[in-house]
Amino acid sequence: MDSTIMTLIGAVVGLIAGGGIVYVLLNNLMTKRRDGILKEAEAEGEALKKQKLAEAKEKFLQLREEHEKEAREKDKRANQALEKSKQREQQLSRQQQELGTKEKQLDHLKSELTTRLQGLERRAEDVEKNHAKQVQLLEKISGLNAEEAKKQLMDSLRDEARTAAMAHIKEVTEEAKITANKEAKRIIIQTIQRTATEHAVENAVSVFNIE
Repeated sequence: MDSTIMTLIGAVVGLIAGGGIVYVLLNNLMTKRRDGILKEAEAEGEALKKQKLAEAKEKFLQLREEHEKEAREKDKRANQALEKSKQREQQLSRQQQELGTKEKQLDHLKSELTTRLQGLERRAEDVEKNHAKQVQLLEKISGLNAEEAKKQLMDSLRDEARTAAMAHIKEVTEEAKITANKEAKRIIIQTIQRTATEHAVENAVSVFNIE
């Protein structure tokens, strides 16, 4: 019985000792696994951190590029608008200068036309005065008034026209006579020539028949 108790005690002691060893081994294993998991987690966290930093940097660069591009486009549009505004101002200035030049030319032309018109009016007045003087002088010299002088002038013109018409008719008549004489002479000459030719042919035929 004592030996049995001793055996049981030894077994218990062995189990306790074995359990301690198992505990130590399990503890070491758990510690190693924990350390591995921690290291792996740290590595994954570091990789994730680098990835996120890279993505954030790429996103930042993209946003900065878009912002700079938009800023360049705004500057370009602003410069274009400024250039167009300058061109419009220059064009407006040129148009104003041209308008001023045309206004000066128009004023000069109006002044010149006014001067010419005044000169023409003065000349017309002078001509009218001279005409009136000449009419008065003619009436005084001829002893005729304006109506009588006009009638006399019309009669004179009518006589001149009649004389010119008669001369023209005479000239046309003489020309027609000359043309008719020339045509008659031409017809007579052609008739004589044709008759002579026919007579010569008849003589030749008669001589041939006799032979």
